[in-house]
Amino acid sequence: GWVMTVDPVEVYDPATDRWTAGPPLPKPVHHTHVAAVGDRLYVLGGLAGTAMTPVADVFWLRPAEGIWRTARPMPTPRGAGAAVVYRGQVYLFGGLGPGGQSVAEAARYDPAADRWEALPPMPTPRDHLAAGVVGDRIYVVAGRNPENLRVVEVFNPEAGRWEQAPPLPTARGGIAAAVLFGRLYVFGGESPAGTFNHNEEFDPAASRWTTRAPMPTARHGLGAVALGDVIYVVGGGPRPGLSVSGANEVYRPPRPENQRPTTSTARRMSDSAGRSLGGEASSRMRSSVGRAPGRPMPLTVRPRTTTRVPTSKGTSSFTSSSSWPEKGSSASPCSTR
Repeated sequence: GWVMTVDPVEVYDPATDRWTAGPPLPKPVHHTHVAAVGDRLYVLGGLAGTAMTPVADVFWLRPAEGIWRTARPMPTPRGAGAAVVYRGQVYLFGGLGPGGQSVAEAARYDPAADRWEALPPMPTPRDHLAAGVVGDRIYVVAGRNPENLRVVEVFNPEAGRWEQAPPLPTARGGIAAAVLFGRLYVFGGESPAGTFNHNEEFDPAASRWTTRAPMPTARHGLGAVALGDVIYVVGGGPRPGLSVSGANEVYRPPRPENQRPTTSTARRMSDSAGRSLGGEASSRMRSSVGRAPGRPMPLTVRPRTTTRVPTSKGTSSFTSSSSWPEKGSSASPCSTR
């Protein structure tokens, strides 16, 4: 069967639990990096085609305008890394570079100046990793090179140096991460033997990992974004290698005792991990995706299911939401390195 890289952008509105089509990417890409800065959405680098060729393109979108524009390219082409935003600047870590090699490269992009700056490299080169900002530190988690890793390295942006943190309990690559209530959550992943439904929480204040409610759907190459009091975990492949899904599952973590309730603001969002932009499609899904790229897909609403895990501070639970249109999922082929 055929495999192709696709260019669609899907936008999810939590208030209506509905997906709509956004402006397609200027170029089809998968394993890209996505970051929101102010009113702009940035798409940085990624991999192209089944050869997984790294690219350095940077595009940005102001959703209210609906027009993609070009920014200064990345210093070196790479995809399958991790991007976060700290104090209005984008930090990009690791990934697959030229020749399919895992890289340790770290760089900072200043959107206001349209300028890149090299940073001290990660101590451990790796790809298919994840990252999140907690306080004044950036936590760069796991990934693979070529085997799955548990390593957690912490970057101090003000001092420009790396520190160590306790390793992830489960070695995983092809993961997603999000931060809520001052804690980092790491979802999913794959190994040659199968995919993970794992959800592990890191509390920097206690320097401790805790196992939380598993995802209802095990998958890799997924995306995660915190919005209001919940985390949306979107897309990904249910089988190792190239596979796709329309899963959209909502995780409600336990609220720490010292956290005041927040008001969930319903607004449109794109998946900040980049998995709802571009991606890969396979003929195995052709019955549901055999339409022209970018055309809105009919939505399949999954029955709402919940997985709950009792905790000492409440209940940690997952709930299914409207499925992501199964047009592009950024799968992470183990066999293509």
